[in-house]
Amino acid sequence: MILSTGCFTPQNRLLLHSFNSYQEIKVRSVIRGRCICNMGRKFSRLKDIVNIQHLTDTGKTKDGKQSGTGSGGAGKLEEIYNKSIFSGIAILFCAWGLSTLIILFFLSEKSDHYLKRQFLYTNSILVIPFLAFFILAAFLIFIIRKKLESFLIDNKKWLYPLAVILLFICQCIYSYNAFFYSDWDPAGVLAGTYHIFRGEYDEISLDYFSAHPNNLMLVFIYGIVLRISMLFGSGSILMLLIFQCAIFTLTGVILYKIAASLSGGEILPVCAWLLFVLTLGFSPWLIITYSDEVGIIFPVVTLWIYLGILGRERASIALRKLVRYYKSHRNRGDGDKQEGYKKNAVVRLIKSKQFLWAILGAWAMLGYSIKPQTLIPVIAILILELPRIFWKRLFLFLIGLFSFYLMVSGLIIPSLHIELDRNKAFGMEHYFMMGLNDGTDGVYSNEDTEFTNSFPDPGERAKADMLLADERLKQYGFKGLLRHLVRKSLVNFNDGSFAWGIDGYFFAERMAEGLPALEEGPLTAFIWSFIRDDGPRFPLFLSFCQGLWLSVLFLASLSGIYGIRHSFYKGGKNALPHAENCEKAKKIRTLALLWLSVIGITLFELLFEAKARYIFIAYPLFVLLAAMGAAGTVQIRAKFMAYY
Repeated sequence: MILSTGCFTPQNRLLLHSFNSYQEIKVRSVIRGRCICNMGRKFSRLKDIVNIQHLTDTGKTKDGKQSGTGSGGAGKLEEIYNKSIFSGIAILFCAWGLSTLIILFFLSEKSDHYLKRQFLYTNSILVIPFLAFFILAAFLIFIIRKKLESFLIDNKKWLYPLAVILLFICQCIYSYNAFFYSDWDPAGVLAGTYHIFRGEYDEISLDYFSAHPNNLMLVFIYGIVLRISMLFGSGSILMLLIFQCAIFTLTGVILYKIAASLSGGEILPVCAWLLFVLTLGFSPWLIITYSDEVGIIFPVVTLWIYLGILGRERASIALRKLVRYYKSHRNRGDGDKQEGYKKNAVVRLIKSKQFLWAILGAWAMLGYSIKPQTLIPVIAILILELPRIFWKRLFLFLIGLFSFYLMVSGLIIPSLHIELDRNKAFGMEHYFMMGLNDGTDGVYSNEDTEFTNSFPDPGERAKADMLLADERLKQYGFKGLLRHLVRKSLVNFNDGSFAWGIDGYFFAERMAEGLPALEEGPLTAFIWSFIRDDGPRFPLFLSFCQGLWLSVLFLASLSGIYGIRHSFYKGGKNALPHAENCEKAKKIRTLALLWLSVIGITLFELLFEAKARYIFIAYPLFVLLAAMGAAGTVQIRAKFMAYY
């Protein structure tokens, strides 16, 4: 698209002078859904000026030099890094997907790994109906895509909000009827929450929270929810269930927005949201008051913040454009416009990616305080943005990180009035050592916990744990370690219910000592027949979860194949483009972030304590990848049919 001469008003000539000296500017895409030639009256806005500079094909300024904002502005080293990192991540993700599927479909039946589930059928049989349903649905949607897209656009304003509200209401009804207390870590968190809520500080288990200090942030959040509920005259456990339903519903909304920003249409976001509803909308984990359920929102919000970083203009560019505009209008009687830009300068800087880096740092620390695995997508962002993390961005990220850390350690934790014994906290060495336990395939071990507790000094404890870990590594050897990792992979990924009903005394009643009771609802018996281990439909529930999970894994793995196809078949030098406000850059970098996050979470669980429940917080990322994988399959098939 080329700007027509009819768009060169005196104002536009002045604003375009800094770009290309009245020469024609080739534009890659449409800003906000309109042609550039129809937006002459909006060129006075700073954001549009910055967008035009970012979207030029040449990426050159009026003196012929690279502007540094387009894909051509990257240095040679950054260009090599961009291409190699995307290709490497795509290959690693394909290797992960292939190896995981081989382990699940060919080795699961032969293995007797720890906590092995028994399903109605084998994995190869369970996945067939689900996979066939998803692929058939994808092709049917592709056939009616035009009418469906038109319908969704015309009814978007009321249809999707109504669906979200209905989902939240149904989740609340489901949680009320399905609820039961569970006597393991959630019981410790709930007991601590209600003791603090009632001012019973002497009843708090100091040993538990000293060994698991990350649960204190969860206690603080639950305490806020209970205090808010007192405004309505109730401190019932039901308010915590409603809070977790809101967390799950909001996770689905953000997932929808992420898919919408990547697709540019309405079909893929709606499909991703429906897949989220099917997999997580009514998961029984909704009723378990623990960090896995609250932490599920953190990876998707991290991804959402990253999309904001990719879509915002640089603050330094904003300042330069402001200064240039002031100088050009110094003697032109545009004092009112200058004053307006001055008032909006702070707002534009807040909207810039530098400020979002500070938000990302604070969000990363909040997630880490609840569930350490939530930090993995943040680390993936730092890896992807490594060549472009200037000192300002890194400084603001660290400012947000340490500011929230000081808030947690200096304000939040002291407000709970709990005196922790720092010597009892388990370090990463303990979980690394326990992850190498051959008898439990890396799952929680009471013997390993007692071994760690036998050393009162933290330094001695860490050394002892590492010595035992080193001894176990030597006993394994290469083949033994590989076998151990395969069994840990089965523990982590071969359970679509995510270890539902496994930890401790999992299925208790609707009342517990010192905690508010909840009467049974009209649907309690029916729901319990599916989700409790003594229910007649429990095997059916497990098999349904397993088939659904296997199909999501398979479709998510397909997205890696399309990544390699893009990298080596269409990639070129811009395999990982970095131009801000570029839709292609958003899609490719988001895919790379999703792949790297999945790889990182897998490595984390292979290195440390294993359990399928620890994968649960990453389920929304798998859902998004599965939706994109199904969409890619349809597109390739459509191109193949069109060719013949």
